[in-house]
Amino acid sequence: MDQGDSEHWERTIIKRYCKVTDGSHFSPETMDSGFPYVSVKDIGNNEIDLDNCKRISEEDFEKLSKNGCQPKPGDVLLTKDGTIGRAAVPQGINPFVVLSSLGILTPTHNLKAKFLYYYLISRVNNDQMYSTIHGSALTRLTIDKINNLQDYNPPLPEQHSITSYLDHKTALIDELVENHPKNSPAPGTTHRPHQSSRHQRPRPFRTHER
Repeated sequence: MDQGDSEHWERTIIKRYCKVTDGSHFSPETMDSGFPYVSVKDIGNNEIDLDNCKRISEEDFEKLSKNGCQPKPGDVLLTKDGTIGRAAVPQGINPFVVLSSLGILTPTHNLKAKFLYYYLISRVNNDQMYSTIHGSALTRLTIDKINNLQDYNPPLPEQHSITSYLDHKTALIDELVENHPKNSPAPGTTHRPHQSSRHQRPRPFRTHER
């Protein structure tokens, strides 16, 4: 995407088009079975591992849910403690709650969740996030820092076109990786798809600062 394509985009900050909160600031007791409790380690780029995340009791789950720690479809999760810059858009009906190491971004009607996701994982934004914690002993983004991240807000039709294009390119990459000979099952074994893919995905927003 060249600079000319984005000259008319509104340059703004996250808090103008998102409500930003985070997950639980206390760690409930975990158990072998129960309700999903998601942290940074369970988030890949647009992947949420509900199979291998920790589990908590129904009582703790309900408590955290009432305290705003349960993301909704249409929210965007952002890893903000320890490892920063991975993001995911919750989909489906499987309920889960999150730890405070994850930011919960709820876009307004003027910002598509998937467009926000692609912006959050872009090189432009990753460079920006790391610049805000430069010199800090801890790799941690506060809610205030997330609120004040610079953002680009194209018109909604362009957001839709961009996300459709990137979804298509990402699907092609996933298919190529899945069909690569190195990922073929060994003779006598059954192929199992990876829980999370670590290959490079298309990243938009290569706009240069002016």
